[in-house]
Amino acid sequence: MQMFTIVLLNLLGVSLQVLGQEVVVPEMGIVILDTGRIEIENRKGEKRVIEQMSESSRDEIVVLKSGETVSTSSDTVGDLMIPDVASVRLQSDSKVRLPAKEEGVSKAGNLSSLELLRGKLFLNVDGKKLKASGGKQFRLKTPSSILAVKGTHFFTELGEDYETFGVHEGEVSVQEIDSQKVADVGQGNAVMAKKGELSRLRRLTREEQDQSAIYSDFALNFDVSKDSAWSLGVAEKPDLVSFSHDKMLNGEKTAKIAFGAFDGAIDKLPQTSFFLRPELPVMKSSSVPVALKFSVRCKGIRKFGMVGVILKIRDVKYDVQSTFKIPEETPDDKWTSFVVPFSIYEGFFNDEAIGGLQFRADSIEIKPDLPVYSLEFSPVAIIYR
Repeated sequence: MQMFTIVLLNLLGVSLQVLGQEVVVPEMGIVILDTGRIEIENRKGEKRVIEQMSESSRDEIVVLKSGETVSTSSDTVGDLMIPDVASVRLQSDSKVRLPAKEEGVSKAGNLSSLELLRGKLFLNVDGKKLKASGGKQFRLKTPSSILAVKGTHFFTELGEDYETFGVHEGEVSVQEIDSQKVADVGQGNAVMAKKGELSRLRRLTREEQDQSAIYSDFALNFDVSKDSAWSLGVAEKPDLVSFSHDKMLNGEKTAKIAFGAFDGAIDKLPQTSFFLRPELPVMKSSSVPVALKFSVRCKGIRKFGMVGVILKIRDVKYDVQSTFKIPEETPDDKWTSFVVPFSIYEGFFNDEAIGGLQFRADSIEIKPDLPVYSLEFSPVAIIYR
């Protein structure tokens, strides 16, 4: 069975108020493909197929936007995550959809955090973290029902005739949409639904009970240092580069690098390379990093390259390298989020340099004739198993 991973990001604390209850609404998703085949469909019906071979040491990263769906093939099982809220195991031949915020406004009572359109999933929602987020509610939508989750382990399966909702730990409130009937399903119980009908509670079958062990298999973590300290090293012409901290994003410290002539417009960037060294979350020796996430706010910059070996765990070094393009229509005051996968680094890299991200002027594309250009970085988060 092939595996892929999806991370759903509730960026900048996004949520919507629905019937007196805030609902967690992921603003974007990240598909991290280990091996296997998935299909992503956007709101216009345009489809793209993503495949990844197991021989690659670098995961495939695909952004899943609001309103898009992702489907697993017959031999692919997927893991999903909403950081600090929930993790999900999506079975083969299944399909889920990220909600679109504007749909939630027009169908307020049916607003969801995630929608299951086909197949089966297991979901682990952390009630303590939901409460710590300000009491937001996680909702799963199916063709017939809305599930309000209060912190639990449960599964949902869409059959030909009925949908089945079973709880291994905690409690789920199931509301059948047409009849408005509600059932509170506690640990060890299940309920079945179809349009206009909601069954009585029943006990989990032996097979369903045995599936309770699955939740420990798909744990993903998402950590960001709460006081992200940055330091800067400049290889050449430091008089053309300035560096500062600021508190601009969610109250966290950001790092801002400005470079230019500072005494008038310039035709090209100074040939300066610089290193950023973010304060990263502490990783356990058993951790395996999957991806690095950060946001940038640029002035006059439309493309930049980044490379660095930033982690060493049990003598294994992990690096990131990529080129990032800022959409042309992006205003200077808007944050743009990026996710880049980790690869195992097999070359030589001095241990003193681990933790640094290198940027060079020749990897940066700019708008001409500005006196100063800047890159401002959010705190850095690591997604890991």
